[in-house]
Amino acid sequence: MDVATTAAPTPAPLAKDHPKQPKEAVAPALPTPTAPDAAEADEDEAPRRVLLVAKWNKQEIDLCVDASLTVGDLKIILESETTVPPERQRVAGLKAQKGRVSDASVLGDLVLKLPQHKFMLVGTPEAQLLVEPAERPEVFDDTADPSEARTSLSAWEWQRRSRGELDDLGAATGRPWRLVFADAFDRDGPPDPARWEHQTDCNAWVNNAVHAERQHYTDASRDNARVAGGRLLIRAAKEASGGQAYSSARLTTRSAANGRWRYGRVEVCARLTPGKRGLWPAIWLMPSASKFGKWPKSGEIDVMENVGYEPGVIRASVHTEHNHRRRGNHNRRVAGVRDCHDDFHVYAVEWTAERLDFFVDDRKFYTYANEHKGHEQWPFDEPFHLILNVAVGGSWGGRRGIADDACPAEMAVAYVKVFQRAEDAGD
Repeated sequence: MDVATTAAPTPAPLAKDHPKQPKEAVAPALPTPTAPDAAEADEDEAPRRVLLVAKWNKQEIDLCVDASLTVGDLKIILESETTVPPERQRVAGLKAQKGRVSDASVLGDLVLKLPQHKFMLVGTPEAQLLVEPAERPEVFDDTADPSEARTSLSAWEWQRRSRGELDDLGAATGRPWRLVFADAFDRDGPPDPARWEHQTDCNAWVNNAVHAERQHYTDASRDNARVAGGRLLIRAAKEASGGQAYSSARLTTRSAANGRWRYGRVEVCARLTPGKRGLWPAIWLMPSASKFGKWPKSGEIDVMENVGYEPGVIRASVHTEHNHRRRGNHNRRVAGVRDCHDDFHVYAVEWTAERLDFFVDDRKFYTYANEHKGHEQWPFDEPFHLILNVAVGGSWGGRRGIADDACPAEMAVAYVKVFQRAEDAGD
Protein backbone atom coordinates (compact mmCIF):
# COMPACT_ATOMS: atom_id res chain seq x y z
CA MET A 1 0.00 0.00 0.00
CA ASP A 2 1.58 3.27 -0.98
CA VAL A 3 0.71 6.87 -1.45
CA ALA A 4 2.20 8.49 -4.49
CA THR A 5 2.19 12.24 -5.00
CA THR A 6 0.90 13.77 -8.18
CA ALA A 7 3.58 14.14 -10.77
CA ALA A 8 6.08 16.68 -9.52
CA PRO A 9 7.73 19.11 -11.94
CA THR A 10 10.59 17.36 -13.77
CA PRO A 11 13.84 18.81 -12.47
CA ALA A 12 16.07 20.46 -15.01
CA PRO A 13 19.09 18.33 -16.06
CA LEU A 14 22.34 19.12 -14.33
CA ALA A 15 24.69 21.28 -16.30
CA LYS A 16 27.69 19.37 -17.66
CA ASP A 17 30.14 21.72 -15.98
CA HIS A 18 28.62 20.94 -12.59
CA PRO A 19 28.69 17.12 -12.45
CA LYS A 20 28.81 16.99 -8.66
CA GLN A 21 25.93 19.33 -7.88
CA PRO A 22 24.17 17.88 -4.77
CA LYS A 23 20.76 16.26 -5.17
CA GLU A 24 19.21 18.73 -2.72
CA ALA A 25 19.58 21.45 -5.32
CA VAL A 26 17.12 19.73 -7.67
CA ALA A 27 14.73 18.04 -5.25
CA PRO A 28 11.26 19.42 -6.08
CA ALA A 29 8.97 20.80 -3.44
CA LEU A 30 5.68 19.09 -2.81
CA PRO A 31 3.36 20.11 -5.66
CA THR A 32 0.81 22.82 -5.03
CA PRO A 33 -2.50 23.44 -6.82
CA THR A 34 -2.45 26.03 -9.59
CA ALA A 35 -5.26 27.92 -7.83
CA PRO A 36 -6.69 27.47 -4.35
CA ASP A 37 -10.22 26.19 -4.07
CA ALA A 38 -12.22 29.08 -2.63
CA ALA A 39 -14.81 26.75 -1.14
CA GLU A 40 -12.16 24.91 0.87
CA ALA A 41 -10.07 27.96 1.81
CA ASP A 42 -9.97 29.37 5.31
CA GLU A 43 -12.34 32.27 5.77
CA ASP A 44 -9.62 34.87 6.37
CA GLU A 45 -7.19 33.92 3.61
CA ALA A 46 -6.50 31.02 1.29
CA PRO A 47 -3.74 28.79 2.72
CA ARG A 48 -0.95 27.27 0.71
CA ARG A 49 -1.88 23.68 -0.07
CA VAL A 50 -0.07 20.57 -1.32
CA LEU A 51 -1.38 17.78 -3.52
CA LEU A 52 -0.98 14.07 -2.79
CA VAL A 53 -2.48 10.97 -4.37
CA ALA A 54 -2.75 8.00 -2.03
CA LYS A 55 -2.72 4.50 -3.50
CA TRP A 56 -4.11 2.07 -0.94
CA ASN A 57 -5.85 -1.28 -1.24
CA LYS A 58 -6.30 -0.82 -5.02
CA GLN A 59 -7.83 2.61 -4.48
CA GLU A 60 -6.60 6.10 -5.30
CA ILE A 61 -7.34 8.82 -2.77
CA ASP A 62 -6.82 12.45 -3.81
CA LEU A 63 -5.58 14.67 -1.00
CA CYS A 64 -5.32 18.44 -1.13
CA VAL A 65 -4.15 19.57 2.29
CA ASP A 66 -2.87 22.67 4.04
CA ALA A 67 0.90 22.98 3.72
CA SER A 68 1.08 24.00 7.39
CA LEU A 69 -0.05 20.54 8.51
CA THR A 70 2.45 18.07 9.89
CA VAL A 71 3.22 14.52 8.85
CA GLY A 72 1.31 13.46 11.97
CA ASP A 73 -1.73 15.38 10.74
CA LEU A 74 -1.42 13.68 7.35
CA LYS A 75 -1.42 10.29 9.05
CA ILE A 76 -4.68 11.20 10.79
CA ILE A 77 -6.19 12.13 7.42
CA LEU A 78 -5.03 8.84 5.91
CA GLU A 79 -6.46 6.97 8.88
CA SER A 80 -9.86 8.55 8.30
CA GLU A 81 -9.74 7.48 4.65
CA THR A 82 -8.26 3.98 5.09
CA THR A 83 -8.74 3.04 8.80
CA VAL A 84 -5.00 2.34 9.11
CA PRO A 85 -3.98 3.94 12.46
CA PRO A 86 -1.01 6.35 12.53
CA GLU A 87 1.20 3.97 14.49
CA ARG A 88 0.96 1.46 11.61
CA GLN A 89 2.03 3.97 8.98
CA ARG A 90 5.53 4.83 7.86
CA VAL A 91 6.79 7.51 5.51
CA ALA A 92 9.15 7.02 2.58
CA GLY A 93 9.88 9.36 -0.30
CA LEU A 94 9.49 12.63 1.60
CA LYS A 95 12.70 14.35 2.62
CA ALA A 96 13.40 17.05 5.18
CA GLN A 97 15.67 19.86 4.10
CA LYS A 98 17.40 19.48 7.47
CA GLY A 99 17.39 16.45 9.73
CA ARG A 100 14.95 13.55 9.46
CA VAL A 101 11.28 13.44 8.68
CA SER A 102 9.18 12.97 11.83
CA ASP A 103 5.51 13.29 12.73
CA ALA A 104 6.26 16.89 13.73
CA SER A 105 7.67 17.78 10.27
CA VAL A 106 5.62 20.42 8.45
CA LEU A 107 4.54 19.32 4.96
CA GLY A 108 5.41 22.69 3.43
CA ASP A 109 9.03 22.26 4.56
CA LEU A 110 9.48 18.85 2.91
CA VAL A 111 10.69 17.95 -0.56
CA LEU A 112 10.28 14.79 -2.63
CA LYS A 113 13.08 12.28 -2.90
CA LEU A 114 14.30 11.43 -6.38
CA PRO A 115 13.55 9.59 -8.53
CA GLN A 116 10.60 7.92 -6.72
CA HIS A 117 7.99 10.42 -5.51
CA LYS A 118 6.07 8.38 -2.95
CA PHE A 119 4.39 8.57 0.40
CA MET A 120 4.32 5.04 1.79
CA LEU A 121 1.47 3.77 3.94
CA VAL A 122 1.81 0.38 5.62
CA GLY A 123 -0.88 -1.07 7.87
CA THR A 124 -3.60 -3.61 8.47
CA PRO A 125 -6.40 -4.01 5.90
CA GLU A 126 -9.65 -2.24 6.72
CA ALA A 127 -11.64 -5.46 7.10
CA GLN A 128 -9.45 -6.60 9.98
CA LEU A 129 -9.62 -3.27 11.78
CA LEU A 130 -13.42 -3.25 11.83
CA VAL A 131 -13.80 -6.56 13.69
CA GLU A 132 -16.02 -6.34 16.74
CA PRO A 133 -14.40 -7.02 20.15
CA ALA A 134 -14.38 -10.65 21.25
CA GLU A 135 -16.85 -9.94 24.04
CA ARG A 136 -19.74 -7.64 23.30
CA PRO A 137 -20.14 -4.94 25.99
CA GLU A 138 -23.03 -5.57 28.33
CA VAL A 139 -25.88 -3.12 27.69
CA PHE A 140 -28.98 -2.78 29.85
CA ASP A 141 -31.28 -2.19 26.91
CA ASP A 142 -33.75 0.65 27.40
CA THR A 143 -35.45 -0.35 24.15
CA ALA A 144 -36.54 -3.88 25.10
CA ASP A 145 -39.75 -2.70 26.75
CA PRO A 146 -40.79 0.90 25.96
CA SER A 147 -43.08 0.97 29.01
CA GLU A 148 -39.99 0.56 31.21
CA ALA A 149 -37.90 3.13 29.37
CA ARG A 150 -38.23 5.72 32.12
CA THR A 151 -36.76 3.50 34.82
CA SER A 152 -34.36 1.10 33.06
CA LEU A 153 -30.68 1.98 33.08
CA SER A 154 -27.88 2.11 30.56
CA ALA A 155 -24.74 0.14 31.32
CA TRP A 156 -22.97 3.35 32.28
CA GLU A 157 -25.69 4.28 34.77
CA TRP A 158 -25.85 0.77 36.18
CA GLN A 159 -22.13 0.55 36.86
CA ARG A 160 -21.96 3.90 38.60
CA ARG A 161 -25.18 3.54 40.57
CA SER A 162 -23.99 0.17 41.86
CA ARG A 163 -20.95 1.98 43.29
CA GLY A 164 -23.08 4.78 44.74
CA GLU A 165 -21.81 7.32 42.22
CA LEU A 166 -25.18 8.39 40.79
CA ASP A 167 -28.03 10.32 42.34
CA ASP A 168 -31.55 9.09 42.05
CA LEU A 169 -32.94 10.37 38.76
CA GLY A 170 -33.02 14.15 39.07
CA ALA A 171 -32.33 14.25 42.82
CA ALA A 172 -29.45 16.42 43.99
CA THR A 173 -27.85 14.49 46.85
CA GLY A 174 -24.30 15.73 46.32
CA ARG A 175 -23.00 12.55 44.71
CA PRO A 176 -20.69 12.91 41.71
CA TRP A 177 -23.24 12.57 38.89
CA ARG A 178 -26.86 13.51 38.38
CA LEU A 179 -29.27 13.48 35.47
CA VAL A 180 -29.90 17.00 34.15
CA PHE A 181 -31.71 16.28 30.87
CA ALA A 182 -33.62 13.23 29.64
CA ASP A 183 -36.21 12.21 27.09
CA ALA A 184 -37.46 8.60 26.92
CA PHE A 185 -39.99 9.45 24.18
CA ASP A 186 -42.91 7.88 26.00
CA ARG A 187 -45.67 10.05 24.50
CA ASP A 188 -46.69 9.59 20.86
CA GLY A 189 -46.96 12.66 18.66
CA PRO A 190 -44.55 15.49 17.81
CA PRO A 191 -41.29 15.85 19.77
CA ASP A 192 -41.76 17.49 23.17
CA PRO A 193 -41.53 21.27 22.47
CA ALA A 194 -40.19 21.82 26.00
CA ARG A 195 -37.10 19.78 25.05
CA TRP A 196 -36.78 20.02 21.27
CA GLU A 197 -37.15 22.57 18.51
CA HIS A 198 -36.83 22.21 14.76
CA GLN A 199 -33.82 24.01 13.32
CA THR A 200 -34.69 25.28 9.86
CA ASP A 201 -32.56 28.42 9.58
CA CYS A 202 -29.62 26.19 8.65
CA ASN A 203 -31.12 25.48 5.20
CA ALA A 204 -29.50 28.68 3.94
CA TRP A 205 -26.04 27.16 4.22
CA VAL A 206 -26.42 23.37 4.22
CA ASN A 207 -27.79 23.57 0.66
CA ASN A 208 -25.06 25.89 -0.66
CA ALA A 209 -22.27 24.88 -3.03
CA VAL A 210 -19.80 24.15 -0.23
CA HIS A 211 -22.01 21.81 1.83
CA ALA A 212 -24.11 20.54 -1.13
CA GLU A 213 -26.69 18.74 1.00
CA ARG A 214 -29.86 17.74 -0.83
CA GLN A 215 -32.42 17.75 1.98
CA HIS A 216 -34.63 20.62 3.13
CA TYR A 217 -35.10 20.63 6.90
CA THR A 218 -38.74 21.33 7.66
CA ASP A 219 -41.09 21.59 10.60
CA ALA A 220 -44.15 21.58 8.34
CA SER A 221 -44.64 17.80 8.27
CA ARG A 222 -45.08 15.56 11.29
CA ASP A 223 -43.72 12.68 9.22
CA ASN A 224 -40.16 14.04 9.35
CA ALA A 225 -39.96 14.03 13.15
CA ARG A 226 -42.41 12.18 15.36
CA VAL A 227 -42.56 10.05 18.48
CA ALA A 228 -44.15 6.61 18.11
CA GLY A 229 -43.87 3.39 20.12
CA GLY A 230 -41.30 4.78 22.54
CA ARG A 231 -39.00 6.07 19.78
CA LEU A 232 -38.17 9.43 18.29
CA LEU A 233 -38.19 8.88 14.52
CA ILE A 234 -36.29 11.32 12.29
CA ARG A 235 -37.23 10.56 8.69
CA ALA A 236 -35.67 11.61 5.39
CA ALA A 237 -38.09 11.31 2.48
CA LYS A 238 -37.70 11.62 -1.27
CA GLU A 239 -40.11 14.46 -1.90
CA ALA A 240 -39.82 18.01 -3.18
CA SER A 241 -39.38 20.42 -0.26
CA GLY A 242 -38.00 23.93 -0.14
CA GLY A 243 -36.45 23.65 -3.58
CA GLN A 244 -34.67 20.39 -2.72
CA ALA A 245 -35.39 16.80 -3.76
CA TYR A 246 -35.59 15.48 -0.19
CA SER A 247 -37.17 16.50 3.12
CA SER A 248 -35.86 15.77 6.60
CA ALA A 249 -35.72 17.12 10.16
CA ARG A 250 -33.03 18.59 12.40
CA LEU A 251 -33.82 18.83 16.10
CA THR A 252 -31.91 20.79 18.74
CA THR A 253 -32.06 21.29 22.51
CA ARG A 254 -30.73 24.85 22.33
CA SER A 255 -33.97 26.52 23.48
CA ALA A 256 -34.80 23.93 26.16
CA ALA A 257 -34.67 25.04 29.79
CA ASN A 258 -31.87 22.56 30.57
CA GLY A 259 -30.70 22.01 27.00
CA ARG A 260 -27.26 23.65 27.15
CA TRP A 261 -24.34 22.19 29.08
CA ARG A 262 -20.70 22.79 29.89
CA TYR A 263 -19.07 19.43 30.68
CA GLY A 264 -20.88 16.19 31.48
CA ARG A 265 -21.84 12.97 29.76
CA VAL A 266 -24.17 13.08 26.76
CA GLU A 267 -25.53 9.72 25.62
CA VAL A 268 -27.99 8.86 22.86
CA CYS A 269 -29.38 5.36 22.30
CA ALA A 270 -30.13 5.11 18.59
CA ARG A 271 -30.61 2.85 15.59
CA LEU A 272 -29.18 4.46 12.49
CA THR A 273 -30.57 4.83 8.99
CA PRO A 274 -29.82 1.99 6.53
CA GLY A 275 -26.31 1.74 5.14
CA LYS A 276 -27.18 3.17 1.73
CA ARG A 277 -25.31 5.71 -0.35
CA GLY A 278 -26.26 9.30 0.34
CA LEU A 279 -27.60 8.96 3.90
CA TRP A 280 -25.82 10.85 6.68
CA PRO A 281 -27.27 10.59 10.23
CA ALA A 282 -25.56 12.59 12.97
CA ILE A 283 -25.54 13.12 16.74
CA TRP A 284 -23.51 16.19 17.60
CA LEU A 285 -22.96 19.24 19.80
CA MET A 286 -22.56 22.88 18.79
CA PRO A 287 -21.70 25.97 20.87
CA SER A 288 -24.77 27.79 22.15
CA ALA A 289 -22.94 31.11 21.77
CA SER A 290 -20.03 31.53 19.36
CA LYS A 291 -17.75 33.21 21.88
CA PHE A 292 -14.58 32.78 19.82
CA GLY A 293 -16.09 33.51 16.40
CA LYS A 294 -17.91 31.63 13.68
CA TRP A 295 -17.22 28.01 12.74
CA PRO A 296 -14.85 26.38 13.46
CA LYS A 297 -13.37 28.84 15.96
CA SER A 298 -15.94 28.16 18.69
CA GLY A 299 -15.79 24.38 18.25
CA GLU A 300 -17.93 21.39 17.23
CA ILE A 301 -18.20 17.96 18.89
CA ASP A 302 -19.45 15.12 16.66
CA VAL A 303 -20.50 12.24 18.91
CA MET A 304 -21.62 9.99 16.03
CA GLU A 305 -21.61 10.31 12.26
CA ASN A 306 -22.16 7.62 9.66
CA VAL A 307 -22.17 7.98 5.89
CA GLY A 308 -24.25 5.36 4.13
CA TYR A 309 -21.54 4.26 1.72
CA GLU A 310 -19.56 3.05 4.78
CA PRO A 311 -22.00 0.64 6.48
CA GLY A 312 -21.09 -0.13 10.08
CA VAL A 313 -18.47 2.63 10.36
CA ILE A 314 -18.97 5.14 13.17
CA ARG A 315 -16.92 8.30 13.35
CA ALA A 316 -16.37 10.87 16.08
CA SER A 317 -14.82 14.24 15.27
CA VAL A 318 -13.63 17.37 17.01
CA HIS A 319 -13.48 20.67 15.12
CA THR A 320 -11.49 23.67 16.35
CA GLU A 321 -9.70 26.58 14.73
CA HIS A 322 -6.56 24.43 14.51
CA ASN A 323 -8.31 21.16 13.63
CA HIS A 324 -11.25 21.09 11.24
CA ARG A 325 -12.49 19.48 8.06
CA ARG A 326 -11.34 22.21 5.69
CA ARG A 327 -7.79 21.55 6.83
CA GLY A 328 -8.44 17.80 6.83
CA ASN A 329 -7.01 17.20 10.32
CA HIS A 330 -10.10 17.17 12.50
CA ASN A 331 -9.11 14.16 14.57
CA ARG A 332 -11.89 11.78 13.72
CA ARG A 333 -11.60 8.13 14.67
CA VAL A 334 -13.48 5.06 13.47
CA ALA A 335 -15.31 2.32 15.38
CA GLY A 336 -16.73 -0.75 13.65
CA VAL A 337 -20.36 -1.33 14.67
CA ARG A 338 -21.62 -3.60 11.94
CA ASP A 339 -25.21 -3.87 13.18
CA CYS A 340 -25.69 -0.14 13.85
CA HIS A 341 -28.30 0.03 11.06
CA ASP A 342 -30.39 -2.78 12.57
CA ASP A 343 -29.92 -2.55 16.35
CA PHE A 344 -29.77 0.13 19.01
CA HIS A 345 -26.41 1.26 20.42
CA VAL A 346 -25.47 3.92 22.95
CA TYR A 347 -23.32 6.71 21.48
CA ALA A 348 -21.78 8.93 24.13
CA VAL A 349 -19.20 11.57 24.96
CA GLU A 350 -17.78 12.27 28.41
CA TRP A 351 -16.61 15.87 28.52
CA THR A 352 -14.45 17.45 31.22
CA ALA A 353 -12.18 20.47 31.35
CA GLU A 354 -9.29 18.21 30.35
CA ARG A 355 -10.59 15.83 27.67
CA LEU A 356 -13.36 14.51 25.46
CA ASP A 357 -13.83 10.71 25.55
CA PHE A 358 -16.03 9.08 22.90
CA PHE A 359 -17.85 5.76 23.40
CA VAL A 360 -19.99 3.18 21.63
CA ASP A 361 -21.77 0.99 24.22
CA ASP A 362 -19.20 2.06 26.83
CA ARG A 363 -16.33 1.02 24.55
CA LYS A 364 -14.09 4.08 24.40
CA PHE A 365 -12.58 4.51 20.95
CA TYR A 366 -11.27 8.08 20.84
CA THR A 367 -9.94 10.75 23.21
CA TYR A 368 -9.26 14.39 22.41
CA ALA A 369 -7.17 16.08 25.11
CA ASN A 370 -6.95 19.69 26.22
CA GLU A 371 -3.34 20.63 25.49
CA HIS A 372 -3.77 24.03 27.18
CA LYS A 373 -2.79 25.91 24.01
CA GLY A 374 -5.67 28.35 24.07
CA HIS A 375 -9.15 28.38 22.55
CA GLU A 376 -7.70 27.71 19.10
CA GLN A 377 -7.08 24.15 20.26
CA TRP A 378 -9.67 23.88 23.08
CA PRO A 379 -12.80 26.07 22.80
CA PHE A 380 -14.74 23.58 24.94
CA ASP A 381 -15.12 25.47 28.22
CA GLU A 382 -18.38 27.05 27.05
CA PRO A 383 -21.98 25.70 26.91
CA PHE A 384 -22.96 23.48 23.97
CA HIS A 385 -26.32 22.02 22.88
CA LEU A 386 -27.32 18.76 21.20
CA ILE A 387 -28.42 18.29 17.57
CA LEU A 388 -30.01 15.19 16.00
CA ASN A 389 -30.51 15.05 12.23
CA VAL A 390 -30.51 12.96 9.06
CA ALA A 391 -28.90 14.62 6.04
CA VAL A 392 -29.04 13.43 2.43
CA GLY A 393 -26.09 13.93 0.10
CA GLY A 394 -23.55 16.60 0.94
CA SER A 395 -19.87 17.09 0.28
CA TRP A 396 -19.10 14.06 2.45
CA GLY A 397 -22.33 12.06 2.71
CA GLY A 398 -22.96 12.34 -1.03
CA ARG A 399 -19.38 11.74 -2.14
CA ARG A 400 -20.45 8.52 -3.89
CA GLY A 401 -23.88 9.67 -4.96
CA ILE A 402 -27.35 8.95 -3.57
CA ALA A 403 -28.86 5.49 -4.00
CA ASP A 404 -32.25 5.41 -5.72
CA ASP A 405 -33.67 3.46 -2.78
CA ALA A 406 -31.96 5.47 -0.02
CA CYS A 407 -35.21 7.12 1.06
CA PRO A 408 -37.44 6.97 2.93
CA ALA A 409 -35.05 6.30 5.81
CA GLU A 410 -35.35 6.76 9.57
CA MET A 411 -33.01 7.18 12.49
CA ALA A 412 -34.77 5.88 15.62
CA VAL A 413 -33.79 7.28 19.03
CA ALA A 414 -34.80 5.34 22.16
CA TYR A 415 -33.56 7.90 24.68
CA VAL A 416 -31.35 10.91 25.25
CA LYS A 417 -29.72 11.42 28.66
CA VAL A 418 -27.31 14.07 29.89
CA PHE A 419 -25.47 13.76 33.21
CA GLN A 420 -23.30 16.30 34.99
CA ARG A 421 -21.24 16.35 38.11
CA ALA A 422 -22.82 18.46 40.82
CA GLU A 423 -20.14 21.16 40.51
CA ASP A 424 -20.73 21.50 36.75
CA ALA A 425 -24.54 21.47 36.68
CA GLY A 426 -26.03 24.86 35.94
CA ASP A 427 -22.96 26.22 34.10
